[in-house]
Amino acid sequence: MHSLTLLPSPPEHQSSFFVGDVIESPRGKRAQLFSPSAVTLDASEDGSPTVVRHPYKSGTVLSTSDNNFLNDHFIIVLRGRLQISYENNDDDLILNDGDIHGDVALFCPTPRHKLITCLTDCTLCILEKSDIPRGVRRGAEPLAWVIFRNTVLVSILSNIPSFSTVGIGLIKSLVHILVHRVFEPKEFILLEGSEGYQSLYIISRGDVVATVDGQPVSSFGDRGDFNVVGMLHATPRKYTLVASTTTHVFSVSRTSFTERLRQKHPNSYSTFVLRSAALFHSATLQILINAVPLFANASTALQETLSGCLRHSIYDPGSTVVEQGEGGEGMYFISRGKLSVTIDGIVVKIIKDGDFFGEVALFYDTPRTATVTAETHSHLFALSKEDFLAVTQKFPLEKKVIKNMAENRFYDFVLSILVKKVPLFANSSVEFLNVLLRSLESRTYNTDECVINQGEDGEEIYFVSRGELDISINGKRVHSLKDGDFFGEIALVYDTPRTASITAAVTTQVFLLSRCDLLSVINQFPVEGQKILEISRQRLNKFVLNDLIRKVPMFKFCKSEEFISQVVECLVPRGYTAGELIVTEGSGGDEMYFVSRGELHVTVEGNLVHRMQDGDFFGEVALVFNTPRTATIQASTKTQVFALHRTQFNTVRQKFTEESHLIHHTALSRFRLYTLSDLIRKVPMFSGCKNNMLIKDIVEYLLPRTFVEGETIISEGSGGDEMYFVSRGTLKVLVDGKYVHTMRDGDFFGEVSLVFDAPRTATIVAETGGTLFVLKESNFQEVTLMYPEDTACIRTCALSRFHDVYLSMIRKVPLFSNVMLDNSPFVKSLIDLLRPARHSQGTYIVKEGEGGNEMYFVLRGQLALTIGDQFIGRLRDGDYFGEVALLYDTPRTASIYAELDSQFLVLNQTDFLKCVAEYPSFYEEVKEKANVRLRKFVLLQMVEKVPLFFHCGREFSTDLTDRLEPRLVEEGSIIMKEHETGNEMYFICRGEVTMHRDGEHLATVTDGSFFGEISMVYDTARVATITAVTNTHLFVLSKVDFDTVMQRHPRAARLLLGVAKERFLQIALLDLVRKVPIFKGADGV
Repeated sequence: MHSLTLLPSPPEHQSSFFVGDVIESPRGKRAQLFSPSAVTLDASEDGSPTVVRHPYKSGTVLSTSDNNFLNDHFIIVLRGRLQISYENNDDDLILNDGDIHGDVALFCPTPRHKLITCLTDCTLCILEKSDIPRGVRRGAEPLAWVIFRNTVLVSILSNIPSFSTVGIGLIKSLVHILVHRVFEPKEFILLEGSEGYQSLYIISRGDVVATVDGQPVSSFGDRGDFNVVGMLHATPRKYTLVASTTTHVFSVSRTSFTERLRQKHPNSYSTFVLRSAALFHSATLQILINAVPLFANASTALQETLSGCLRHSIYDPGSTVVEQGEGGEGMYFISRGKLSVTIDGIVVKIIKDGDFFGEVALFYDTPRTATVTAETHSHLFALSKEDFLAVTQKFPLEKKVIKNMAENRFYDFVLSILVKKVPLFANSSVEFLNVLLRSLESRTYNTDECVINQGEDGEEIYFVSRGELDISINGKRVHSLKDGDFFGEIALVYDTPRTASITAAVTTQVFLLSRCDLLSVINQFPVEGQKILEISRQRLNKFVLNDLIRKVPMFKFCKSEEFISQVVECLVPRGYTAGELIVTEGSGGDEMYFVSRGELHVTVEGNLVHRMQDGDFFGEVALVFNTPRTATIQASTKTQVFALHRTQFNTVRQKFTEESHLIHHTALSRFRLYTLSDLIRKVPMFSGCKNNMLIKDIVEYLLPRTFVEGETIISEGSGGDEMYFVSRGTLKVLVDGKYVHTMRDGDFFGEVSLVFDAPRTATIVAETGGTLFVLKESNFQEVTLMYPEDTACIRTCALSRFHDVYLSMIRKVPLFSNVMLDNSPFVKSLIDLLRPARHSQGTYIVKEGEGGNEMYFVLRGQLALTIGDQFIGRLRDGDYFGEVALLYDTPRTASIYAELDSQFLVLNQTDFLKCVAEYPSFYEEVKEKANVRLRKFVLLQMVEKVPLFFHCGREFSTDLTDRLEPRLVEEGSIIMKEHETGNEMYFICRGEVTMHRDGEHLATVTDGSFFGEISMVYDTARVATITAVTNTHLFVLSKVDFDTVMQRHPRAARLLLGVAKERFLQIALLDLVRKVPIFKGADGV
């Protein structure tokens, strides 16, 4: 491959040529060889140079638009005639002997060839860029770009209508300020509404697609241009340009175009502005008019005439174009800009380039329904009503068509939102709707304001004009209504209570129509009235049946309203007299039934098990499976039902794949669940229940759960709120890690957790994979609330199952350790008094110093025990506290709070005392033990108050307390004498004593006080005489017992001796100070 470029002078004739040599073609074209591979040129007989032939036959197509490999090649026509056609250009190029073509295309994005054809037999030399030496390319490329701008770009611009009449000087100046950029496929060149709309775009090579709202509307290719008019004028910015192939674009901004060319070429610039303005009015404005549905089908003549009537206006940001409520005198077209539409101060819409508003004002003297405000600098064109009517007078036929369309659009605008969506009025005449419209009343509801309440009577229909409403049924939000929605249409005709509550989610405007106003309008249009009454009756039936269907578990989760609607259409009404059979137990069935009115008896094996009334249903499994009927259904009164046949139902199902799968799955689950009824009755807890409906309701809540081999289902000691039925598979039962039992199909476990918050008593591990059915405590409680008599029976059975667990917990309590006989009535009564309780993490169960009358058993959790600010210890599963409160109204001696979420069994003092009163022997023994525990606890508190023992710890104090001996001192008796050696310490449990020194009264102390601690530690004389004022109960600690405890707790002993030494020195110093005359008898020494 080789490449040539033009040079000013030819070489002499020679027989071969190499790189850098200059050759002359037969027609005198001169060129220089750039290829590193020399072309061998043989001299002819007359000495003129010739080239080795590369022949092509006449008619040969060298390149097409689909196979355009020659686009970037240089062609030398050595002999023959060649035709080149371009994309987007009607002018063909003819090359003859010695002509060259494509030298610029080696470096620049010239327009692509559409077709290259040999018109005669041709000999060609075709060369490409890759063969040119790098150094030569660096010198040739700038020259190629100069040629490209001065020829190709000038040619493209000259063919653009806006530049066709301007001077060549402006075009040549323009090509030098064009900015080149390459866009890859799918890359955005220009975005809708962007600042890029202030630039001109020239496409030299590539393919571009213009889209509006994501939809392609036009395309551009080589030599294409975009936004020539929009560069200077406010054309709509509604297009997005996307490159579909690698695309070369040359662009210039409005600023560069104006600043560079206005002064340099004033006349040509003015000509361009005028030319583009003319194009803007003749094309752009006509496009704006054509976008309005009223004028879309109007003749070109009418559209052109109307475009001449448009008046241009510019609105700054914040400027108001039209005001809500004011009169309207015309319509507006948005050429460029963004405006907001507000109604009652609420922005409801944003409109922009290419949109329009106010068209109704061309025909009707109606107030503006909204305020339109400019958000950006906006260019609008206005068409006044006066000009419109004047123009359309010349086009009477089109005026009539446009007026009819305007009327329809006006009514559609209002009625499609407010009335026509309502099935009752869907086929009503325009005259009827016009009268009806004038009866509408407008109301506004603030946020959270109630519109209607569930259950109350109503006789209005509501249309949501603007805003949002929340629909709630039984306090639960189920749906929302927005602009254009409606509700309450049945209340227009029938006295039915509201089925839901509706509240404004935001400030909302509605229009309402009352039954009284509707009847008034119907009196004027009796035919319309009959239609509305008939439709309302059909709607009521569908409304009721729709609710009935939604109650069926198979349909409860179907989201498609269309599916439910089609199922309703398949329902067939049937009537039965009293005593007539509807279905028979054991027979086949292929229909489901909904009870519309009447009463039915359900019998199983001849026994009446249930009564059905309005709103009930039966036979739903028969829609999916060929199963025999499980009961006989007989009408006990005159009854109307709606039947749904399997064939019609399956026809509907086939249209709704998602709903079909959901229904099949639900029906299969329900079919399996029905087989669990017998299994439930095997559970002792339910065996005594005679209410079949309770069993049926429990079955409804069973959920399937699969398990795999080795999976742990429940763990011993963990909390539980679920019961399990084994449908398939085997499971191991482990207690304390030891195997005790294997469970198989039909077995069950965990039933007690439905009634009590008790820890699991065993671990269950899967031996194989399988399926369980699970009953949750919350669902069980929901069912039992409906059957209180059966609940008592279930609780009694569950209590007997959990007897051993509760008994083991109660036996841990010392108060009951010797009185708990397994089967005694007292035990059963006591266990029955236990009540479950829960406390969440961080909450206090009891607080120190507060009163209390309850004892607690910890089922699950972790608690912290504190006295004052000191942490004492933790309580966990199986521990207890507060037992003394069962007999005595004493303040709590410690605070206990939950470190984790915890569960308890609680025994109340009142219930306990009533129980033990019936068992005197148990009561006396329990009371005696309580007294011992209370006395020990009180003494422990007294011991811990002694400063000597503050830091010795609970174990040391408890050891001392166990060694205290009671002693009764009569009134007036001396307990100890001054100056005697002492070896005992005293605690006053109850009574009063006085202290004297040297005959002087020092103090009187009472319950809870102590004395004598220093003399017990050090063999020192007593410093005072202590005398009983009343009969006094003391507890005495001897030095022998004290020394024994000190030896058992050496660390505490060291701390105690240190404190005792300080106290001893203080007392000695105090005695010395008191002997000083000036301090003798002084207070506060």
